[in-house]
Amino acid sequence: MRKYKIALLATSAGCLLAFNLHAQDAPAVILPATELENFELQTNTIIVRGFSLVGTVTLENDTLSVHSQEANDVTHSQKAYGIVVELSAPQTDGPSRISLAVDYDELDSLNDAIDYVSKVTWGVTQLNSFEAGYTTKSGLRVIAHSDRRQSAVNTFIQFGALPRIQVSSDQLNQLHSLITQAKAALDALK
Repeated sequence: MRKYKIALLATSAGCLLAFNLHAQDAPAVILPATELENFELQTNTIIVRGFSLVGTVTLENDTLSVHSQEANDVTHSQKAYGIVVELSAPQTDGPSRISLAVDYDELDSLNDAIDYVSKVTWGVTQLNSFEAGYTTKSGLRVIAHSDRRQSAVNTFIQFGALPRIQVSSDQLNQLHSLITQAKAALDALK
């Protein structure tokens, strides 16, 4: 009986080891979150990218730029649309620019979220603190946050896992306006 248990244990360990070794052989492929980025990654076809600077929002130490973007698969006569929001910072230890794509079909909901975040008040909760936020597929976030019921509601922009950047309601309104302009420019292309 004891030999049977040892053989069973050895067989189980061998199966687990073989499974773990097999799982490590396959590299993990992480695709971009947006349709626009995935469209541009196509191979064996000609992709033409068109882009236009719509405008910028000046922050305290950074600049937000909004670019309208079109990707055209010439070989298959297909197109994808969206915007790219770019954060440019003065040269530091980290990257001086980071860009996040936002798909065309997210533009209305992003603008709705900016409207909500810029106007949210303490009426959304009875608790002492709150945070209201919206995140695009690529990780662009707009956030309203307050720690105490008596203090002001602060608004932020965040690029993925980078630190939040505080923005004023005027700056959020400028971003909203640029997104609206970019969407109108893309609508004219369709």
